[in-house]
Amino acid sequence: WRDILPATNILRKNKAWCPICLEEWKKKKQPIYEPLIWSFKAVRFCGIHDVYLKIRCPLCDSEIPILSRKTRNGYCSFCGCW
Repeated sequence: WRDILPATNILRKNKAWCPICLEEWKKKKQPIYEPLIWSFKAVRFCGIHDVYLKIRCPLCDSEIPILSRKTRNGYCSFCGCW
């Protein structure tokens, strides 16, 4: 894979997500998770809904770190909004 993928700088430092995917999973009471593909910097659109991935909390406008002590899938680690 060395010739195809760069060895460094391919993953985001903060979360990115499709709000439509998360909302659909929540409404259907399905497990809320973050697909690995959302972690790649090169991925900017949801392949299912053809919308830009969100990178900032809609309420507090923070970029959400990949891991924090308050991490919950689908929720902002700063203000707690869905």
